[in-house]
Amino acid sequence: MLFDGGLLMSLVFVGVLWGGTNPLLKRGSESLPEVNQGNSSWIVYRLRVLFCAFTHLQFIVPFVANQLGSLAFYFMLSHHDVSIVGPVANGLAVVFTGISAILLGERPINARKFACSSTWQIIAL
Repeated sequence: MLFDGGLLMSLVFVGVLWGGTNPLLKRGSESLPEVNQGNSSWIVYRLRVLFCAFTHLQFIVPFVANQLGSLAFYFMLSHHDVSIVGPVANGLAVVFTGISAILLGERPINARKFACSSTWQIIAL
């Protein structure tokens, strides 16, 4: 059997964790406080940025949920074929990203304008 109930529920779980947290990660990263580099070295500055990000709840909660989705995905890869699990999980993540973005009040993109610009970008390559 290609899709059993457990695999389907696991794929939806990963899709919700990945896709549902993308707009929340965007919103959380936009609300991070600014870290001033001052006279500190590059490594000290990066450590302060990491500390700031990992102590900011609006960023760290969706980040941890997203990483749990990645752990579930890697667990599924150990038991199922990557050619099925990979595309389905990523496709569901895109769907749930769109749904959660709309629920959070983000303005949807103009599909016609996006398709036209994407087509010209592909042609340019």
